[in-house]
Amino acid sequence: GKTIKFSDRGLNEWTDEGTTAVNWGLFTITGVFADHGYKSHLQFDAIMSASTLDRLYAENKMDNLSDDWNSDSKTFAYALLRKTANEKDLKQALDQITIQNFKDSKNQQLKESRLTYQPLTKISPGPIINNSPTNTLPLFVYYILGGLVLVILLTSCLNYTSLTVARSVTRSGEIGVRKVIGAFRKDLIIQFLCETTLTVFLSLLLANGLLLILKNAFLHLWINKYLKFDLQFNGYVYAAFVLFSLLISLISGIYPALKFSRSRPVVMMKKKDSSRLGKWGLRRVLTVSQFAISLTFIITSMVIYNQFKHYMQFDYGFNPKNVVNINLQGRDFQLVKNKFQNVPGVKAVAACAYLPATGRNDGLSLE
Repeated sequence: GKTIKFSDRGLNEWTDEGTTAVNWGLFTITGVFADHGYKSHLQFDAIMSASTLDRLYAENKMDNLSDDWNSDSKTFAYALLRKTANEKDLKQALDQITIQNFKDSKNQQLKESRLTYQPLTKISPGPIINNSPTNTLPLFVYYILGGLVLVILLTSCLNYTSLTVARSVTRSGEIGVRKVIGAFRKDLIIQFLCETTLTVFLSLLLANGLLLILKNAFLHLWINKYLKFDLQFNGYVYAAFVLFSLLISLISGIYPALKFSRSRPVVMMKKKDSSRLGKWGLRRVLTVSQFAISLTFIITSMVIYNQFKHYMQFDYGFNPKNVVNINLQGRDFQLVKNKFQNVPGVKAVAACAYLPATGRNDGLSLE
């Protein structure tokens, strides 16, 4: 078949600026991924067969980490279980591997660590775990975003219901006249629901126009690196929009429709506000609920913004310039420290389990 010359373009991310990426040689193309339409939790430029690793190891083009149990952040293992195997068997096997390889480790963190597992379908989105094979947002973030969407929709529904109830005084004469001339209750219900549906679909058209305008800007936000949002417009999407709009129309308009369609003509002709039920009238309850939800949403947004601003501008107490993080690679820290202290230009040497203020433990590898 055809061959392609591939260089590890991502290697420059971990080397000094200007360093040439390692040339891995020639590979035979056995398949090509489509630009879109495939699902994978892995982020990659190319996937190569594990059978080629031995050659790369022999040519010193890649570090051999297959037996290095001190390196826990660069490799992932996938296992296909037999049909007779169960979750208990897998857990016992992982515990046995942990005991065999970590019990004598000099790294206390590795010594106390435990191997865990995830079903392939639960990786992305999934829970927060160490050394995750995917860079997508964890599952709970999607729940939070979905909750915010529901809050906005609920506020809109309450707002429409509140406005409709508030207009009951001005429309009571119209409703009373229709009932007097023979309109049935179902006719009034259909009228109110049709008015609500018309309002919602006009909002849908406006929202769709805004989406087309703002979509490209949203796709370039930093958070979309993790959301992987790329809404493809097709028949299924528009059908979902229509069905969702009908649902919102029903939620927003069902109460006013049922409320005013059952009122007596005499009461409606007197333009009596039937939405007042005691000290806490319906309009007051709807208004208070709407403002409570809106204020909660606004306050939460302000808190998140201030926390993010604090995170970006926080003084860590040290100058990160000219600070180099180097992976010990299983070596004794005191020996490494003594060696580096003798290097001209090195001012101080210290050790830490993770990079300060990042929670990451990757670094440069030296030979």
